[in-house]
Amino acid sequence: MSYGKYIAYGLPDKVIFSFNTKDYKLPKGVTFDFEDGSTKKTPEEKLQHQKGKVEIAIGSYTINKGISDAVFK
Repeated sequence: MSYGKYIAYGLPDKVIFSFNTKDYKLPKGVTFDFEDGSTKKTPEEKLQHQKGKVEIAIGSYTINKGISDAVFK
């Protein structure tokens, strides 16, 4: 996590997740294609040593909107 603008609230500006794709299954509703133009690999080769990365950048937060500060004490 990277902190900046909202560090006083303990909220990150950016979150980065890294994971091993060998054990990861995509949800049924998510689809995408990725091709790098290289030669075709067998299914076993595709599963070896694959890494994934998700980066989420947050531009703004709405903090405590409509909630009294007394709730958080």
